[in-house]
Amino acid sequence: VTEFRRNAPKAVVAQNRSVTASDYESSVLSVYPQAETVKVWGGEDTSPPQYGRVFISVKPNGGLFVPDVDKRAILAAMKRKSMIGIIPEIVDPEFVYAVLTVTTNFDAAKTSLSRTEIAALQRSAILDYFDNTLEKFDAPLYVSKLNKILDEVDPSILGTTVKTVVEHRIRPTTAYPNLVDLKFQNAALYPYRGHRGALRSSLFGYRNSVGAIKQSYIEDDGYGKIIIVSEQDGTKKILDTEAGEIDYSTGSVVLYSFKPVDYGVSDHIKIRLQPRSNDVFVAKNKILTTTRESLTIQVQTKQEAER
Repeated sequence: VTEFRRNAPKAVVAQNRSVTASDYESSVLSVYPQAETVKVWGGEDTSPPQYGRVFISVKPNGGLFVPDVDKRAILAAMKRKSMIGIIPEIVDPEFVYAVLTVTTNFDAAKTSLSRTEIAALQRSAILDYFDNTLEKFDAPLYVSKLNKILDEVDPSILGTTVKTVVEHRIRPTTAYPNLVDLKFQNAALYPYRGHRGALRSSLFGYRNSVGAIKQSYIEDDGYGKIIIVSEQDGTKKILDTEAGEIDYSTGSVVLYSFKPVDYGVSDHIKIRLQPRSNDVFVAKNKILTTTRESLTIQVQTKQEAER
């Protein structure tokens, strides 16, 4: 839809038909003013391409997903406004989590605040920044901008560094094997062939070859393969040597026949990618967000930092 009808006859526009992505976005906003952010892209931009389709994703104000009844109303309106032969389809936003490790140096002589209070102010500043600026389509995280916000929390702050990890949260069924396809849309940190540590998951239950349930996790093997590993008394044991694949250049991850027994102590499994850059980018229906639990903030004095 991005310019795929660049030369549409003027008569089509005069008939109030949607032609470009911006046309569709404007149309959605006109029929659903509760939308906070809208993203539209053409099927030719998907993998594999789906020509003749237009994909629409909407995040409502004060919520995460559009109710089904409103989706149906939006879709009906877009069908009326679409050109002949173009099929609109609504897809939910997909939330990607930024896991941040923040290290802040400050001059204790220049503030009455404790390091705990400074950390609390920075945590609130991060959550506000995501809520007001980043939780929209096409809103990347540039760490330099976040650093500036965090440095201005208190005059005593001498400098701040931010390290990022990108996290997907999945809920595969435990009843049968799953094909899990994740698009991190950020290149992984992979400085040389054989480097491990680009991908790691939270713990989940997994059956070994004799049917015993082991607390396990996913990681990459440094050569593009994803393995499932358990640990006991500090010793690693590989349960599956070919659980999937990772493309380090794009951050695309595929798990084949993935069948966990449980999600560990959570209601989902976290899969984290160490990106090549601390800046994090999103495209199509992905929205970058974070949570209080995803933030680790260490505040230290200048003297502590120099040790």
